[in-house]
Order: sequence, then C-alpha cells, then structure tokens
Amino acid sequence: MMVYKYGSDVNFLNTTSWTRSAFNQLLQRFTHFYYIPRHTTRGRPTKLKHHHQVFGLVLCFYVGSMEQSSLCMLFGVPPSTLSRTLARAEKALAQALSGYAPARISWPSPARQAELAKLVEAREPLLKHTFGFIDGKNFRVQQPSNADLQNAMYNGWLHTVFATGTICFVADGFIIWSKHNCPGSWNDSDTSLGFRAKLLDPAYCPDTRMNVAAEWGMDSMQKVYSRLNLPRPYDPNIRGRRISNVFRMANYRVRTVGISQIRTTFSGEMELPPSSE
Repeated sequence: MMVYKYGSDVNFLNTTSWTRSAFNQLLQRFTHFYYIPRHTTRGRPTKLKHHHQVFGLVLCFYVGSMEQSSLCMLFGVPPSTLSRTLARAEKALAQALSGYAPARISWPSPARQAELAKLVEAREPLLKHTFGFIDGKNFRVQQPSNADLQNAMYNGWLHTVFATGTICFVADGFIIWSKHNCPGSWNDSDTSLGFRAKLLDPAYCPDTRMNVAAEWGMDSMQKVYSRLNLPRPYDPNIRGRRISNVFRMANYRVRTVGISQIRTTFSGEMELPPSSE
C-alpha cells in the first residue's frame, strides 16, 4: 500500500518491474478478471480488499525469489490466504495478458525484419541479414513423484529435471516466438522445429536471406523475474501458465517501460564516443 500511494517509478521498477503508469495500465485490465467479493456484515472480510494489492502481490512474486513466508509478512496475510490468492491471481494475470496488444508475442513483418537486421549489422558487420537470436532455455522443475513423468523431464546431459524449450529474441528486445514447457529430455532441434518451418515459410519470411543467429545465451528474463531461477511446479498446467505469463510480461515491459538488455546493446547506447586523440 505504501509503494502504491507514495512510491516513485524507481520503487515500482524494483518491486514490480514496471513503472507506475505501466502498472496502472495493466491493472485496469486485470480488474476485469479477478473478482473480490464485497464486504458484508456476515462472515470474515477478505485480507486483500483492493485489486492493486492482489496485482502487486503476484508481480512481487514473479520479480522476487523470496520465500512465501516473506511475502506473508510484506502483505500481512496468512500462508493459506497467500496460496489461494496467488493461484487465482496467476490465472487472472494470464487472462489479462492473453490477447492484450502491448504484451503480444508476434512475428515481425518483412519490412521490420530488414530494419532489425540493420541494427544487428551496425554493431556486428559480419552478421548480414540477421534480425534475431534463438537459443534453448532450461528451467528447473520440482521432481515429480511419478517415475515415468520424472524420466521424461530428466535431462541426461545436465543430470537434473528440467522443462525445456527455445526462445527467439529480436534486436529490439522483443520475444517473437517461443515454444516452452516441453519435457527436459527433448533437444533444442526438437523444440525449434516450428520456428524453422516459419522461417522457411514465404508468408512469414519472403526474403530467403533473412536468418537468426543461434546459441546466444542470455538471462534477460531471469535477471528481472527471479522466480524463474527457482524450480517450477511439476504440474504442467501451472508451470506452463507461469512461464507464459513471464514471457508476455517481458514483452509488455519492453513496450511500456523501454528497458531491455538486448535493445540497449543494439541501439548503440553502450558504445563509447570516438576518441578525439
């Protein structure tokens, strides 16, 4: 409540990953999908009475990696209420982000592909007609009790249980394609099959020279949404919803806040001015 009433954009960035205006913009949409019952004289009142409290709770959950006991102290709710609220809020957040233009994951037009390729070429002259970067990403998963399911999620190369997939970023920092929440035993070539088909489709990529670079590992999402660094739930529906929410939140952050490690790299903001000597 104190951050919402008196916090600056810096405070909002640290706690929710967005500025106040970006927070309020999506909050208006979030209120349509999360129902808070009206308090009556009968029964116990709800602990979190306002939508901005619930919305702030789920964003703090994604941004931080603290234990749920810490969230209980921050928001003044018991553990059972916190768990129920988070479960409902994650579903409402998924509905709010789905079909919302600022959070969309969309393929760039041919003209936009050429513009992005010029950004890459300006920094790396040897990379011609390269408008993005694709890489596999593994997220740790809680080990399921079912032996067959655990075997499917087990990655023999890394010797632990993962949910795997591939993500394609473009030079302005947006995610344009992803396939995730796949069994950890799958290879990057399996999870990226749909992307390669799209890259070869003249309807999506008419210029056959256009391509993306592979195997560029970056933690642009994990640095912001630290919850990704902790093991995901082994329930595939909950895990998939959480990963999808983070991907769309990352795109929403780039569009509304304008902060992106990849965009900063290719926009030239990190380049030093030429020496006068």
